[in-house]
Amino acid sequence: MTVDRPRRTILVTGACGYLGGRICQSISSRKNLALIGTSRRQRPRNWCTGEYFQFDLGSQLHEIDGLLNGVDTVVHLAALDAAGSARDTVQALNVNTGASMRLAKAAAAAGVKRFIYMSTAHVYGFPLMGLVDERTATRPANVYAITHRAAEDFILASSDTHEMHRVVLRLSNGIGPPASPDIVQWDRIGNALCLQAVQSDRLRLTTSGEQWLNFIGLSDVVAAVLHFADVSAELIGDGLFNLGGPVSLRVIDVAKLVAEQAHALFGNHLQILRPDGTTSDPLWYSTEKIKATGFRTTATLAAEIRATLTFCAEAKAAGEFLKVSE
Repeated sequence: MTVDRPRRTILVTGACGYLGGRICQSISSRKNLALIGTSRRQRPRNWCTGEYFQFDLGSQLHEIDGLLNGVDTVVHLAALDAAGSARDTVQALNVNTGASMRLAKAAAAAGVKRFIYMSTAHVYGFPLMGLVDERTATRPANVYAITHRAAEDFILASSDTHEMHRVVLRLSNGIGPPASPDIVQWDRIGNALCLQAVQSDRLRLTTSGEQWLNFIGLSDVVAAVLHFADVSAELIGDGLFNLGGPVSLRVIDVAKLVAEQAHALFGNHLQILRPDGTTSDPLWYSTEKIKATGFRTTATLAAEIRATLTFCAEAKAAGEFLKVSE
């Protein structure tokens, strides 16, 4: 299919996912942008304004060719999650790596000017510790991370020989409410703790909580994507950036912050339960390179936690069933 559209059109794959829903909401709110969303799911209730097309990138990628005509920027988020990748390695390679490579090629052929790919900090390995910047050697330890690392190479490989500018963002741990209760992403550590705080009288950790992670507010993740949709090409450089928050914390510290915010909002006292375990070295997830492009985070972790707690409480009051995984 071929559709004529305004020049400043952004196509978002994975438009019904945790990041995709919020990114699509933000694009919809900007009058100078037109939105196209794609997902393997049916268009959900109250989805953003904009065009929406349902298909699976793993098996129907050819159907996207016509949609790319007139598109200025592609934001590629669609992928099997960590659990799905572990269950089906072949499909993870097909979707996370193969479809990403083919989509980038199709976008370049269609004249798309910018391609933004959301990768993961997990490409550096697990657990992360010490200083981690874009020069740190990658040691992906699971299928999810391996397939994203391979996709990065395919996407960036031809950036010097094509007019399309490519950006890879290695995202740390996002925290913040999704666009809709329909979004199934409550297995992320920060959001899972917020959901527990609303549904239970205790926060139960599966580890000692002594491991260090970097956290970034979801509103800042959205802002980073739109920043790279607009930033001058000269600032993109080699296109590879860490995307994280200003500080890293132990998981137990995040649990305590969730408990504090839940008490402030609801007046409850949450018990934190965790198994014994060893400590780990601190983490510094460097974002100096992305700062050099002019991007700055603005959200506080406490504010994102409050927003997530409020979202969970309102969903519970409305009878919505929030679940951890599909």
